[in-house]
Amino acid sequence: MKKKNNTFVDQALISVEGGGGGSGCAGFHHQKYLKKGTPLGGDGGDGGNVVVVAKQSRNSLHEVSKKHSWKAKNGSAGGLEGMKGARGRDLEVFVPLGTVVYDESGSVVADLVDGEQRFVLARGGRGGRGNLSLSREVGKGAEFAEKGEAGQKRNYLLELKVLADVAIVGFPNSGKSTLLSRISNAKPRIADFPFTTLGPHLGVVEGVEMEFVAVDLPGLIEGAHEGKGMGHDFLKHVERAPVILYLLDVSPDTGRNPIHELEILVNELSMYMPELSERKALVVANKTDLLSADETLSDLEEECEKRELRLFLISALENRGLNELKSELERIVMGERKQRKTIGEEVRIVLPERENDILDIERSGDVFVVTGGFVERLVLKTDLNSPDAVKYLVGKLKKLGVDELLKSHGAKSGDQVSIAGYLFEYHDDEEI
Repeated sequence: MKKKNNTFVDQALISVEGGGGGSGCAGFHHQKYLKKGTPLGGDGGDGGNVVVVAKQSRNSLHEVSKKHSWKAKNGSAGGLEGMKGARGRDLEVFVPLGTVVYDESGSVVADLVDGEQRFVLARGGRGGRGNLSLSREVGKGAEFAEKGEAGQKRNYLLELKVLADVAIVGFPNSGKSTLLSRISNAKPRIADFPFTTLGPHLGVVEGVEMEFVAVDLPGLIEGAHEGKGMGHDFLKHVERAPVILYLLDVSPDTGRNPIHELEILVNELSMYMPELSERKALVVANKTDLLSADETLSDLEEECEKRELRLFLISALENRGLNELKSELERIVMGERKQRKTIGEEVRIVLPERENDILDIERSGDVFVVTGGFVERLVLKTDLNSPDAVKYLVGKLKKLGVDELLKSHGAKSGDQVSIAGYLFEYHDDEEI
């Protein structure tokens, strides 16, 4: 049996490409006594899209990060008798809930927080028209077909910000993993030394009326908001949690000061993201089983009362006080869910558009460079080896105003014009 890889990865850089559209067919239905047959070439199929899909079953970007490039299937070429080519198959990239998609400018284009939520990363190219479709525009003499368009190419950064109802934060070795394992179905790695937790662990807590999710975050240290320790690598996973649980180790032999640690934890979160100080929070004093009968936590109780934070005394190791803690967490989470679904950046879906269709001309030396998504795609779809196809292209460019625009920029007959990387010679019909 193959061992399951539990490596936690929360960032992935990927390059994606939509499938190319299939070429149209230049086919004919020949009949007796007719010199030229009827155009019957079918259109090419559109290329497939690359789509990112949020999956409840995924908890890391590990699988995505192993494959840098993703390309959808190409569409098939058109066939005879007007047969349309098959559409290329979409390529789905599965990611965990809570994945944020950034484009090359660093803007958030999608925030995937719902199961099966989808976002098109790269569109497939359109299939080229066959001469049957083209005959409706140029007449029954259409002896050429269009090439299929290339699919979009894009680069993205995927970043996972864990979705959880409760974030358990505390210093290293304060017992976060043990607590999570006692109140939920999580089975995190636990050992008696600092920085045991190498990544966030999620666990489903079964309450009386509902289930909710808790996350155990790697131990914070002073200066984490500035990137010290694991710093921002893990603080971002607190961003979405509506409830924060500050876990303190109160065992006497460690030399720790619970009040000082609480102050540091609260400050680190608020300095990383000020709005975290407004979240619902409670304090949990762990390892109370190690306190002697005459040792009290009156100073910590006073500090929590001053901060208006409810204090729970527990022993995660011995399951003391956990039922009361779970009950309070369930009550708070239930109230937060009624008010808002999730915390974090507003869910935004911005579909990648086709290239800019605004027609423009710039001069590069002696060459006039024409840009504009539609015009460029028109050239790329044209079979430049076919005189009929070139003639059709020239007519289309004139209708789109390319000739007039070139003339207004000072182009003369014989000047070179570049469109989509191809060179053409400009001819002014009005010149003698």
